Amino acid sequence: MSVYLHGEQAGKYMDFATGEGGDMLDLIQHAMGLTLVEAMDWSKKRFNVRDNVQSKKFSAVEKKTFQLPNLPEQSSSQLLHGYMEGRGFRDVGEICFKWKIYETTSHRGSDVVFPYYDASGELVFLKTKPINHDGNPATQKDLKPILYGWHCMPDNAREVWLVEGEWDAIACSELGYPALSVPFGGGKGAKQTKWIENEYDNLSRFERILIATDMDEQGELAAAEIMTRLGERCVRINLPNKDINDILKGALV
Repeated sequence: MSVYLHGEQAGKYMDFATGEGGDMLDLIQHAMGLTLVEAMDWSKKRFNVRDNVQSKKFSAVEKKTFQLPNLPEQSSSQLLHGYMEGRGFRDVGEICFKWKIYETTSHRGSDVVFPYYDASGELVFLKTKPINHDGNPATQKDLKPILYGWHCMPDNAREVWLVEGEWDAIACSELGYPALSVPFGGGKGAKQTKWIENEYDNLSRFERILIATDMDEQGELAAAEIMTRLGERCVRINLPNKDINDILKGALV
């Protein structure tokens, strides 16, 4: 077994008997059977590492009272499955099960339900979107805005893609990249800062945050706002298409 002591690889190891390698967090996870977040917490306590209180966090999270969402009743998934196939998704039944999305009937027709689970697994936010007809996304009052996709985030993910829309998060994951979606689409200001104050600490586990919002004016505004708030770990991704879902369609043609 070798451990790099100097240079850009300092702190990383390689076990030549098993072919396993990584850094000290990987080793702690393996030796103690911990998740990445648990290994980070253990390491901070073991080596007396304190979070930098002078970080770029723009404000302390205010103590707010949020309501828990009420899940709408599920209806037949035939329309939703057909819609997903039209957007380039395959194995749509498996995707719906994994991401916990389903079809429901509302006053405006058929909607898809996107439940938002936080990093601890609790359902705290919910959004519905029309299927195959015009209409804006809807949510319920006094819910806690967070990023969509934590319940599908791999435990050992060291970087994450931030995208603009739930379908893009699912498409990005199908392409092999762990992803989370912003809850309110593109744009700047409160559309981003409302979720950032709730997710700032949860995003500390990632070494890189790849901003892959849409390649349009609202997507650029969102990217600039997020990068200002989250700091140097962020990298803007210039997509060859308008969004990630378009890339998935092209990959499966």
